[in-house]
Amino acid sequence: MGTRLKYLGDVEDLPLRICNFRCECGVEITKPLAWVRHGNTTSCGCRKRELVASKNFKHGNAERENASGAYRSWQAMNQRVVVNPLYQDREVCVRWQGESGFKHFLEDMGERPPQMSLDSRNNEKGYSPSNCRWATSIQQANNTRSNVFVMYNGKLYPQAELINAFGITHGLVKNRMRCGISRLAAITTPVNRSKSHKGTGPK
Repeated sequence: MGTRLKYLGDVEDLPLRICNFRCECGVEITKPLAWVRHGNTTSCGCRKRELVASKNFKHGNAERENASGAYRSWQAMNQRVVVNPLYQDREVCVRWQGESGFKHFLEDMGERPPQMSLDSRNNEKGYSPSNCRWATSIQQANNTRSNVFVMYNGKLYPQAELINAFGITHGLVKNRMRCGISRLAAITTPVNRSKSHKGTGPK
C-alpha cells in the first residue's frame, strides 16, 4: 500500500529526522522520516478512517450515529451474552455470529418494527431464528424468567397481565397475600364489591 504523503522539508534532525508532509487529502502533518520510509505512516489518518467507514457501511446499517434498529438489537444481543451474567447460559447461533452475522440476522428477522425489541420465545434456549421474534414491551415483560404465572380458568397467565386485566395494583395483591389470601384470589377479588364496575379478567 503506497504512501499518500508528499515530503515538504525537514523540521529537526535529532534524535530523529522530523519532516513535514502533505497528505493527498490536503492535510499537512509532521512525522519522523523513517516512519514514512518504512511504511509505518502512509497518510494523515484518512486511510484508516476510510477503512473503518467501508467496514461499517458494508451492509448499510452500522453507521455509528444512525445505526438501524435491527443492527442495534443484533449488537446488544451479542454484548448481553458476553458481559451479562444473567445471559451466560445462552448462546447466539453460529449463523448470527462473525463477519456475516448481522447480514444473516437481518435476512432472518427483518428490520426491527417501531416500539419493538428482540425477544427469545423460550428463555432456556439461545438466540436463533426459530427462537426469536420482535416483541412489544408488554410481551417482553410477560416473558421474563422471573415472571410469575397464575392459573385462571384453566389457562396460565403472567401475573402482571391478570393484575392489569382486573384493574388492581401490584401493591394491593402483595398486601392481600400477606394477609393469607391466595395469589389468584388476591388478583381476582374486586377492590370494592359495591361498585358496579368490576374487572372481568382476560378475554
